[in-house]
Amino acid sequence: MRNTSSHNDILKNKRKQLAKLADEYAAVEWKSLGKEYDSFDFIPYGIGLATTDNLNDTFHKMFIISPFLSKSVIEGYAGHRLINPDCTLITRKSELPKLNADLLTAFNTYTVKDDVVDGEERISETGESKTQDIHVKVYLRTKWSDSELYIGSANATYSAFYDGNVECLLALRGKQRYLNVDKLKADLFGTDEKSNPFERVEAKDYVVVDEDAILKNLEAAVKEFSALYKTAAVSGSEPYTVTVAMKLTQGDIRLTMSPLMKHMPQPVGESLIFTGLNLRELSEWYKITAKIGRQELSRVVKIPTTGIPIDERNSAVFSDIIKDKNAFLNYIAFLLSDDYLAAFLESLKKGKGDYNFLNMNYDAPILYERMLKAAATSPENLREVREVITLVNEKIVPQDFVRLYEQFEKAVKQ
Repeated sequence: MRNTSSHNDILKNKRKQLAKLADEYAAVEWKSLGKEYDSFDFIPYGIGLATTDNLNDTFHKMFIISPFLSKSVIEGYAGHRLINPDCTLITRKSELPKLNADLLTAFNTYTVKDDVVDGEERISETGESKTQDIHVKVYLRTKWSDSELYIGSANATYSAFYDGNVECLLALRGKQRYLNVDKLKADLFGTDEKSNPFERVEAKDYVVVDEDAILKNLEAAVKEFSALYKTAAVSGSEPYTVTVAMKLTQGDIRLTMSPLMKHMPQPVGESLIFTGLNLRELSEWYKITAKIGRQELSRVVKIPTTGIPIDERNSAVFSDIIKDKNAFLNYIAFLLSDDYLAAFLESLKKGKGDYNFLNMNYDAPILYERMLKAAATSPENLREVREVITLVNEKIVPQDFVRLYEQFEKAVKQ
């Protein structure tokens, strides 16, 4: 009984809304559409009413923008062409396999250029970045001197017009001198190819693109690349040059590679040369990217690399992180802590969200206490301090600290 009551409440609310709409309709003031339009009509689909559109009538010119298609609907339009017809269709690339070469010959068919689609990004509800394609639905048909412009929610699909989807189109009717296919083309396509956001597609049979199959092919190409015998060597002085050599197998998928620490992708070949790298950008890790059409897959691979000046590189990395005396002392305090995680969380709290050895003033008593404890219970931690001293720039190591550390170092050795 509860479910029945709830259902009735919903119906009652709908009746109230419809009654309110009917009352407001009587107060609507209608204005002239202007000389461009003789009349208009609201045309619903999928609610059991007979439609008053002329989309299935014969025509001389037809211009359609529809993101999604059904082959039967486009065939129906193609069958109503009169002598010397002018037919244009704009749709998504993903819909082309639904048509055939004959239909793509009957309609001059266009899709949005890839660089336009890729540039029109939006953020989805899940936080992912997604590209946008056309969404608008437009039908402009002319016969003799009469024109009709239909705009609304109905795609050129069987479901929209015949199979129960609830859709609506607004029909604006007028003369061809105002509602003109040629003028619409000029507005949309621009005056030259560079300004045209659309591109003409070739009249042929297209195949369905399996996105999962493409991803598998990309993964297979990356795995095949990873299995190749590859070597890399560093030469020169800063800026350094890295030469990567490999023996390639023939493949159809485009691959590019770049040092992980510096984005400078190059097409994969038997020899790749990357120039202009500094010490911090040298490593055995590289980024490999496989691409088919607009879909790509990137992975990080390790290539044995000779000639990396390890000590100088580590020193450069430390110098980039530990930039002054205060940062050095805080890093030492962090290194000598019993619990790295606890020390890290403590530094975040004191440093207001940043690493404390980058921005905090060190606490000398805490540092002394940690060195004393390390000397007594974990001398291996104390020995790591010596490695840090040798890595960082000697100008940022306080000499007072060095003398203090050497006393603890002697005590540990004894």
